[in-house]
Amino acid sequence: MADHEQELLRPEDATSWEEFQERWVIERARYRVAGRSWRDTARILLSVIPGLAAVVFWVAFAVTTGPVLPWLLLAAALACTALFGWALGVVLRQRWHRARKRRELDQLRDQWHARSEHGEVPPTTPGGPKVWRDEIPVEVPEDKQPSLPE
Repeated sequence: MADHEQELLRPEDATSWEEFQERWVIERARYRVAGRSWRDTARILLSVIPGLAAVVFWVAFAVTTGPVLPWLLLAAALACTALFGWALGVVLRQRWHRARKRRELDQLRDQWHARSEHGEVPPTTPGGPKVWRDEIPVEVPEDKQPSLPE
């Protein structure tokens, strides 16, 4: 894969079916993790710790009597419950975002494939597909070109 310094051009800005496919493959790879990655699995497992602590605090709150202790247990239970919800929510939001982006890319691919079959989009680009921004030649206007000494 290319350098992280390079900027990927958007698939929908492609000028041919071949160029679109090249850009689509790279963009799709960014969102390829449909299941659990190791990072997501670790985050889910780490969110279990405050979840279990919340259960313990809630049970302790339910069975404890006294003037001060129940309120401290309630505060701890609420804090652990919030931490559990936040940690699990981050993982789920990221997974939903990746799944939505993959669906959008797949729909875009289907649209481009239909357009290429109808001849609206050329099959190839002269000079090959341009996938990264630095592959596009920069043309300097004539009035801005440096003058060469004679």
